[in-house]
Amino acid sequence: MMNLAKTSVVLVSVIIIAACSSSSSSDGDSDELSLVEVAENADGTDGTDGTDGTDGTDGETVEAGVEDPGTGDSEIVEFNPIEPTGLISTVSVGDTQGVFLAGTPPDQVGAITVNPFPSGEQPVEFISGGSLLLPVTSETSFSNLYVTSDDEGFFLVQLPAETNSADLVLSYSPVQLDGEQATINVQAENTSGEVSAAVTQPLTALVVGTGDLQVSVSWDTESDVDLHLFEPDGTEIFFTNVVSDSGGMLDLDSNAICLIDGVNNENITYESAVPPSGEYTVAVTYFDDCGVTAPANYVVTVRLGDKVQTVQGSLTQEDESVLIPVATFVVP
Repeated sequence: MMNLAKTSVVLVSVIIIAACSSSSSSDGDSDELSLVEVAENADGTDGTDGTDGTDGTDGETVEAGVEDPGTGDSEIVEFNPIEPTGLISTVSVGDTQGVFLAGTPPDQVGAITVNPFPSGEQPVEFISGGSLLLPVTSETSFSNLYVTSDDEGFFLVQLPAETNSADLVLSYSPVQLDGEQATINVQAENTSGEVSAAVTQPLTALVVGTGDLQVSVSWDTESDVDLHLFEPDGTEIFFTNVVSDSGGMLDLDSNAICLIDGVNNENITYESAVPPSGEYTVAVTYFDDCGVTAPANYVVTVRLGDKVQTVQGSLTQEDESVLIPVATFVVP
């Protein structure tokens, strides 16, 4: 098995995933991140460590909205956290997890606007159980993001500080939706209570294997990124060894040798098998930039049962053909 600078730790009832250092996306330090429950608890906590959720509350409601820009008066709105049941299972920006709330997000008010998404009206492929990175930018700084899709409710991400740019990571439900059309709508809010109109990203669903363990990667350029998974005994699942003896399978290999298919996702699943117990390592390779000079921003998603975690990074031309470990995790 690969030698890594940092190994995973197993706590009681909590799986730990460790983000590993790489030349492309880290500062040399490894951060340990807990896999979080797919659904928020009703009290707003994340269900993994007994502490309050990232919304900063310890009760049954979440407060949103700061000031009515028409009157200048403070106006606090309360929402009830509920469990998402639609396309999106979790939303996050960095270490800040969004909370899913009943009701609808605020209406547009004021002059704040959000820039269109880079893909514009072109649908983006997403895979069941995978993730997508959406860059949210605005000429005006914002502190809250509201995300809606097909569910009866919305996600609220309360950022730790105002910003003009945020990488929104959406993780999808493992429900199989082959060919399903959907849209993601995102609004931004600033500390003055101004709320933007929604910017929309259309999506098209692609079925892949999910199962007890699913590891996937998505990226945002027309280049060839490859996913590798090392099993506890050192077996490597990747494009030249697509099925392991234990039943792990690479069932989606996108943009192979620069035959661009527009999917920009790869997936490894144990859909018909029980994953062996022990420590796993996830790695990525920038096999070929396919003539793209911009960095390839990626999101690796690990789903283990009802827990999920994502790890972000970027790959450049300097990373071509280099095997870069990005995470480790333990299956009990």
